[in-house]
Amino acid sequence: MTACKPLPNPSFRLFSFSWIAQFFNISPSLPDRFAQLIRTFTPSYLLDILYASGESAYMIGSTAPSSFDSRVYIVPPFNGTPRDFIRFERDLNIRLSREYVPGGSAGDTEFSLQETLEGMDEYGDILQQDPAEALAWPPHTAAERRALMRHSRRNRMLASYIISHILDENLKGMIQAAFPHDGYQAWRLLKAHCYREPNDLTILEMNKVWADSDFNFNSVGIDENSIGNMIRFLYELNNKRPAARRYTENEVVEKLLSCFKPTISESLSHTAMMELAAAPADRKFIRPGPPRYRTRQGV
Repeated sequence: MTACKPLPNPSFRLFSFSWIAQFFNISPSLPDRFAQLIRTFTPSYLLDILYASGESAYMIGSTAPSSFDSRVYIVPPFNGTPRDFIRFERDLNIRLSREYVPGGSAGDTEFSLQETLEGMDEYGDILQQDPAEALAWPPHTAAERRALMRHSRRNRMLASYIISHILDENLKGMIQAAFPHDGYQAWRLLKAHCYREPNDLTILEMNKVWADSDFNFNSVGIDENSIGNMIRFLYELNNKRPAARRYTENEVVEKLLSCFKPTISESLSHTAMMELAAAPADRKFIRPGPPRYRTRQGV
């Protein structure tokens, strides 16, 4: 499928059309439509070549639209590219954790749509694999039949949310045709097509961004919220890495401390450098052990 193939990252100027829209004051949707036409009619092998030139950057930075209609979407919609999928997965999981099927019996509020997405609600695919939690199949009692009906309502509502948040029409059509009322399976099909495991090239790019990050590099800026914003930026960057290759909390805090340069604040820089140079027994920003390690709460 080429529906999920992104064009190269914005640094690949040949296919970066947003600056044209800004310069000539035309509708931003026009370049997007033109880019969609290219994705649709360009052969897959050529898209693969173009994609490779921008692959290393697909996980860095935000691809969410600056604004979206909250009357239509519960989170910024998904543009259909692997780079945007990680952002969309994160946003959707956070929002669905507080989404429940409205009305009905009290049991409708027992499981959120996020639990349905993960297959962890009653009659969910994952929960049913646990002999201690699985319900009878087919349902025998009235209570089990009601539970299955609640699961079906959640699954239909989840499918509606997922499909309605996909902007790429080819991708939306594929998901809708395959699983129009099964949100659990619709999400797995979407992820199979649009999620790309980070490879060595993307990890190297992440390492470079991590090493170069400071209060100026990522536009955090210097104000009363700088430290909090920097902490959130570093944790978000770290969470995009594969679980086995993420930095520990101690390493994240060490990176935060290294960002305090004398040009930012001489007093904060001095405190940070003293902490980084301290022997393990003399460190201040630590969690009482064992084990002893630096924490963001300590900072």
